[in-house]
Amino acid sequence: MLSDRHAPCGANQGVTVSTDNGLSWAVRTVPRARAYRNGGDPSVSVGAGGTVYFGYADADGHPKIALSGDHGTTWSKEFDAGQSYGLQNTEFSEVIAGDDDRAAFAFLGSTTPGDNQSSDFRGVWHMYVSTTFNRGKTWVTTDITPTDPVQRGCVWNGGGDNQCRNLLDFNDITTDAIGRVLIGYADGCTGACVTDPAQNTFDALATIARQTTGKTLFSRFDGTLPSK
Repeated sequence: MLSDRHAPCGANQGVTVSTDNGLSWAVRTVPRARAYRNGGDPSVSVGAGGTVYFGYADADGHPKIALSGDHGTTWSKEFDAGQSYGLQNTEFSEVIAGDDDRAAFAFLGSTTPGDNQSSDFRGVWHMYVSTTFNRGKTWVTTDITPTDPVQRGCVWNGGGDNQCRNLLDFNDITTDAIGRVLIGYADGCTGACVTDPAQNTFDALATIARQTTGKTLFSRFDGTLPSK
């Protein structure tokens, strides 16, 4: 059993692990995973064979993911899932694993550097998904909302009634019965906001992104993906 663990800004991130049905727990940190800021929670999922996938926003703002094959005792070198898009800020990491060598890492990303908690942050956010089908040897990242931003401006994690808290932090990720990835998230940019940056709506529209093509996270369904 594992649970993701968030640390104060600048400290290591990691997991808490129990091997005796929750009677005792051990904290096992990811050595190079530095906490981003309060509210930047990581996400963890375990493949069918026990491989642990840990996705997080690093202290440099980049979306990164690391693997462990020994219950978090040691970790692979982290992969920067936003490097192909030049992402400089990340929020709301969500990870789901299927077969032991297959996993998906979803997150909000922006190419704009700087403090995304600040009211004068002008970044544009999209939803990205990075997938592996070879136990983390390679990852492929895709912008799944390329023409429809999820948010314009800051993404506030500090509570209260800040306008930029519209997205909250309740994103989630799962698979359907054949391993297609589904992501639940709040869309903060709707209507005129999609094409006009001056029409920022700060909405929170409940939205589902659903995989329709490509391999799923269960290899037994390769080549049989239905059209609907």
